[in-house]
Amino acid sequence: MSKDAASPGGLPPYPHSWIGIVLAMAALAVGAGFAVMLTAHFLLTRPLDLRDAVARRSDAVETLLLNSRIPAANVERTPARPKSDGDAVWSIEDFNVVLPDSLNAPAIEDLVARHMERQGAFVTPLIESGSQTGLSLSLKNRTFARVRLTHSLNPSGGPAVPERPPQEHATHEEFPPETAGAPVETGGHALAAIEPDEHAAEPGTPQAESIAAPKLAIILDDGGYGGEVTEKILAFPPALTLSILPDTPKGKDTAARAAELGFEIMLHMPMENDDPELKFEGQLDVGMSEETILELTQNALAQVPGAVGVNNHTGSKFTANPKAMALFMEGVSKLPLYFIDSRTTADTRALKMAEAFNVRSAAHDLFLDHEGEPERIRSRFDQVVAIAREKGHAIAIGHFRPNTVDVLAEKLPTLAAQGIQLVHASELVK
Repeated sequence: MSKDAASPGGLPPYPHSWIGIVLAMAALAVGAGFAVMLTAHFLLTRPLDLRDAVARRSDAVETLLLNSRIPAANVERTPARPKSDGDAVWSIEDFNVVLPDSLNAPAIEDLVARHMERQGAFVTPLIESGSQTGLSLSLKNRTFARVRLTHSLNPSGGPAVPERPPQEHATHEEFPPETAGAPVETGGHALAAIEPDEHAAEPGTPQAESIAAPKLAIILDDGGYGGEVTEKILAFPPALTLSILPDTPKGKDTAARAAELGFEIMLHMPMENDDPELKFEGQLDVGMSEETILELTQNALAQVPGAVGVNNHTGSKFTANPKAMALFMEGVSKLPLYFIDSRTTADTRALKMAEAFNVRSAAHDLFLDHEGEPERIRSRFDQVVAIAREKGHAIAIGHFRPNTVDVLAEKLPTLAAQGIQLVHASELVK
């Protein structure tokens, strides 16, 4: 039998050379490389498909509008129209939105713009017939949505209702006249009042604007527990603003006494926090109905007599939720209250929703006692004075705490000498 014959057991003869195998593997590698090249060429030359991405963002626009308390019947969303330019395929939609008269169009535009920018969209003004009618939204340089905002026609069928102009800062006449211009005592230190100048320029004139003293509002939060700290605060200048927590043992009494002394009173409204373990009696939670939110707010107000404003206590979860804040602000807009955003989260939507519902509002500039050591509180106090000088006004938030009270006893008497006017928070909302 030759050596090329089958071996015992029926196995094929062992090859004398690997050349055949190597050539076969090389052919396979060339084929695979060619397939990869063809696949890469197909992927690189295929138009970019943006349809799903723009559809998700358009859905987000509609959800945001509806969560802003705009009736669904007032939001017309046109069917998506396919678009292609050879390099990409996508779709474009129009949102024609009729705003209720209670909503502010620029604030809603800003809310939509911020939300879309966070989702990677590029936002520009929508200019039609030489004027801005809304926003244009694009992705990868392709416009996928146009959002037009108008107000409803008035009963006579005339033009759309114009935007409510920004309100001017409140004047001293809005507060008890006995508190304006009166010297006050703070722990034995006199805080000189700024006396009116009979030769001063008329309000609103350029001269008057140039000589106006920078204004500083200081809000003290978490009042309502009484004790020595509260008594020291009530001996401070009544130009301070005190924010009182509901459901506290001394909240009602503190608010009533402070209002009688000339302090401005705010409701320190508890709102849901990101920490589920941190809960407060009567707090507003995301997911509550409009009726529940309004009822809890009114119950809290009943415990803080004389309140003319409201700011949030905690609320990192609630204030970041546009729908929840829309429900809250719709209720506040029906009450004679202003709103200060305590800014407990960088994702807050509170101020924009307040503006959307034409609620007089502002955001604080810094916390005085985020760090409780006296030296840190002194440093923060000096910082907010510098902010007031730079901007012409500033709002600081502190708390009913012993170290805060001691630092304020030192610092408040120095404001007049620095040319800083201590005012109620209502003077700095608009």
